[in-house]
Amino acid sequence: MLTTMYRLHWNYDHTGTEPPDVHPQFAKVPDSFPLNNALEVYSKVFEPLILLETWSALIRSKGEEIATFEAEVSGRRRTDNWLDLDVTVLEAIPFGWYLTENDIVLLREANGSKSILCKVGSSKLAPGGLTATLRCSPFTSALMSLDNLLMIRSCTPRVGIL
Repeated sequence: MLTTMYRLHWNYDHTGTEPPDVHPQFAKVPDSFPLNNALEVYSKVFEPLILLETWSALIRSKGEEIATFEAEVSGRRRTDNWLDLDVTVLEAIPFGWYLTENDIVLLREANGSKSILCKVGSSKLAPGGLTATLRCSPFTSALMSLDNLLMIRSCTPRVGIL
C-alpha cells in the first residue's frame, strides 16, 4: 500500500508531468471490490492516481510564495529504513509560522545545488528559534553534504490561528 513517505525519494527539481522514476499503470475502477483481495485491487487502482495527484501538488507548490529559512543539521540517526535529521533554524521565525507533522519540507544546500524532501516528525518553536526532526530517504545523493548549512523551505506554509 502506498505510504506518504514514497514521495520523499523524488527529485524536487524534476520538471516532468510524472514523478521521476514512476510510470503509473492505470486500471479501471471496478463497480465493486472483491472481498478476498479488496486492498490489493484498491491499491492497484488508486495508487497511480494518488501518486500523480501528489506530484501535481508538489509541482504547483513551486509556483507559490514559500517561506525560506537558513538552518543547520545538528544531529542525525537511522530509524528503520529512514534517516531522521535534527535541524535548527538559524534565524528569526515570523509570527504565526510553524510546522506540523503533516508538512513536507525541502532542505536545500545553501548554494542551491542539492536538495532533499523531508517529512516533519516533530517541531518546537521556542523563544530561541525553531528546532525540528525531519525524516528523509537515506537513498539520495544530497545526503553526502548535509553537514553544510541548508535552506529549509516549507512546501505547505502555515498561518497561526489566534
